[in-house]
Amino acid sequence: MRRFTPWKLASAAMPAATGVEVGDLFAYQSREKVSVKRGQAALVPILSERVDGSERILYWKPGVSERPMNTLYFKNTTALTLEAGPVTFFDGSTCVGEGLMRRVLKKDMKDMLPYAIEAGVSVETKVNHRADPVTRARVVNGVLQLTRTQNVESVYAVKSQLGKDTVLYLDHAKAHEHALAEPAKAEEEVDGHYRFRVELKAGQTVELKVRETMPVTQSVALLQTPVDTIRYYQGQRFLSEAAKAFLAELMALQGTIGGLRAREQDLVQERARITEDDQRVRQNLGVLRETPSELEMRRKYLQKLSLSDARLDEIRTEAAKLAGQRVEAERDLAKKVAEFKDE
Repeated sequence: MRRFTPWKLASAAMPAATGVEVGDLFAYQSREKVSVKRGQAALVPILSERVDGSERILYWKPGVSERPMNTLYFKNTTALTLEAGPVTFFDGSTCVGEGLMRRVLKKDMKDMLPYAIEAGVSVETKVNHRADPVTRARVVNGVLQLTRTQNVESVYAVKSQLGKDTVLYLDHAKAHEHALAEPAKAEEEVDGHYRFRVELKAGQTVELKVRETMPVTQSVALLQTPVDTIRYYQGQRFLSEAAKAFLAELMALQGTIGGLRAREQDLVQERARITEDDQRVRQNLGVLRETPSELEMRRKYLQKLSLSDARLDEIRTEAAKLAGQRVEAERDLAKKVAEFKDE
């Protein structure tokens, strides 16, 4: 393909075929009959014309080649459909490389046609993942929803050791479910990639930063969250005043419930200690004899059991009362959580 010497294309053999649409396909039809002698072959020119709108550039796609490729950014400005297949590139009479047209190109379609590695240009890539501070927060059905932006930053350092200015087209794979934030717009989007145009000055290094963003939401179940953690969130400026007031009320109720639970646990432990002591007293009673000194000891043990029984009755009464207060406070808390609307 003599793209770089148009005058030679113009003087080449005239095309001997025309193109016609055949359904979704395309066919070439010979203008005149072509005779081929038995045992011989013939080359029939299909297309011979000057192609405008194409650009000689550098092209780099991560994972395809280590260095950028000398490339013809080819646009089919002919009236014919061009089949996919191998392409040979000439600069004057010198073959400068071979490439592949990867797909069928109808009229006005474009494609990259790489043909030779450019050793004078290199590309280094750095990728950084970072999350921005929380930008929005809402309380919904007792769940604190924190929204922040997740960033994927890819920095491409393109170093040119060439003695001339040139242009590099760089294909950047789109990050899953992310949107392009920087630059504001790509040159074009191709097959799941953003394509960027980079102007390369002779002997200089140019950086291209591509930043893609995605909002992410973290959910915090307030009823299962420690008071200290809720207090931290309440002090953040991203919360509305209504939400801050609600969290303050929530912490107060949780403090009340926590205090009731702690008292219930104390009673459970006290009851366990009393029960354990009573078992030892009853064991001691079983071995006492009917001597005056042991009868006195028996009296003291029986008095101790009587006091223990009275205290156990008090514990049962207080525990039932605490449980009722706790259930009521928990019901009140659940109601406030359900009714709160964070506008």
